[in-house]
Amino acid sequence: MEKKAMNLKNTNRFLAYLSFILSTLIAIFVYFVGGTSKVYANLMYIPIALISSTNGIKLGVLHAILSAIMVGPFMPLDSNLGLMQEPINWILRLIIYLSIAFIIGYFSEYNKKSRDYATNLLTHDMLTGFRNIESLKNEENHDGYEKTVIALSVNEYEEILGFFGYGFTNRTIKTFSEKIKEELSEYENVEFYRYDGMDFILIITHDSKSSNIDEIIDILKGFSRSTLNIVNIPIYIEMTMGITKIDKDTAKIEGLRQAMISLRYAIANNMSLGIYDSSIDTHYKNIISIASNFGYALSNGNIKVVYQNIYDPKTGKIHGVELLARWVTDNHNQISPNDFIPVIEKTELIGELTKFMIDTAIDMAIDSDSEDTILSINFSPKDFKKETIDYLIYNIKDKNINPRKLQIEITEEILLRGSEAFCYLELFRKYGILIAIDDFGTGYSSYQSLAELPIDVIKIDKSMIQKVSSNTISKSLVKSIVDFCQANDIITVAEGVETKEMLDTCNEIGIDYLQGYYFHKPEIIYKNEKASS
Repeated sequence: MEKKAMNLKNTNRFLAYLSFILSTLIAIFVYFVGGTSKVYANLMYIPIALISSTNGIKLGVLHAILSAIMVGPFMPLDSNLGLMQEPINWILRLIIYLSIAFIIGYFSEYNKKSRDYATNLLTHDMLTGFRNIESLKNEENHDGYEKTVIALSVNEYEEILGFFGYGFTNRTIKTFSEKIKEELSEYENVEFYRYDGMDFILIITHDSKSSNIDEIIDILKGFSRSTLNIVNIPIYIEMTMGITKIDKDTAKIEGLRQAMISLRYAIANNMSLGIYDSSIDTHYKNIISIASNFGYALSNGNIKVVYQNIYDPKTGKIHGVELLARWVTDNHNQISPNDFIPVIEKTELIGELTKFMIDTAIDMAIDSDSEDTILSINFSPKDFKKETIDYLIYNIKDKNINPRKLQIEITEEILLRGSEAFCYLELFRKYGILIAIDDFGTGYSSYQSLAELPIDVIKIDKSMIQKVSSNTISKSLVKSIVDFCQANDIITVAEGVETKEMLDTCNEIGIDYLQGYYFHKPEIIYKNEKASS
């Protein structure tokens, strides 16, 4: 942007010189072709218009006066006869030249101000006055200095917005930006940008005036966990930062990308500060690769379904199976569900996977010889929308499946989805579809949450089950869960049973059904013909 401004300034300077040269040449030409009585004197309008349109009113008016003098009192009306002009002639010509210069110069400056204002709107944030990210796209790092780019985010932005509304939040953003600028006012080599919401970018140039970066970071850390007073309301501020260093040939926009990746990585891992390195980049490139390739993998038959049996310890028979998705690449490598499920849960692809699992469960229900075997599939919180629910209900009716053969596993995160999700759970219960809370004992676990949801089954998380035979506190916690469920006609399932000791303790406590590697590893792939076709 600065380079373009400098080029424009040099161009305007050149056009000013050119205008004076043209005026001089025109004056000489007018004299030798016979004086101002000829029409050629009107050629002087050209350099006047040229300089006024490019350099504004002041230079335009000055040039108009000089041009009028060149073809004014010292220029003859007829050079061949030596006849001089009447004063009124060159005075009127001066007035005309001045009028042309003023009008063209005025509109030129007006248009320039309009362009500058429009450019400012595009490149600056109106609320804080900081430059925005759009301006970074046109900035290159050609000043010969290395730079440190810091991305910082106020953690509570969404809470402030949701609780206090936009007007109050805008005041908070403005006050925060002013405070940050004030805290770093002594550092002239710091540039401020607003990214979005309460996300900001600081670019620090390592020139001869550059202070220690650690000093600036310490100031920012000190500003974090502070309080802003907004209309007499104290707002607690806690920040997360991502930092990268770029060399003198790297564009600022690339520094922004690296800093934002570091910031997001820090937020995802509950860190206050993330420092960029290539491994973080690789991590996020893998995430993008997973998201972009999943659709192809699903349609190409690379997403397989495995099932893990759930056993009745009293009879030793299979009570049900949990269907699980596995991704097998074309070269027979496996992508862990811990890697791809969290990624696609943040996209609409999770709905496609859930429909695929529904198809598999329906096909297994049709092929199953046992009416008592429960087929369990996992539902993400994002699956609680009309399209996915309608798909499940339609297939149950269309294939004439006993709905009590199907069990939907949800996590307690569903409590955050609001009343719409509860309505869908009630719809499941109306149709007779079983509902299970998965991974109970983690996250938002509480007996209150059980009371709020229409639950048939509790699956106790393996992190508790794997300690149940060796830790008396874990055993007591699990026993309290089982007692609560027995009192409220809720079935219990122990996840992650891997040893005989765990089995014996679970039986002692009275857990209804058991699932884990001790009985069965989910290795058998159920081949869904529809998916692989």
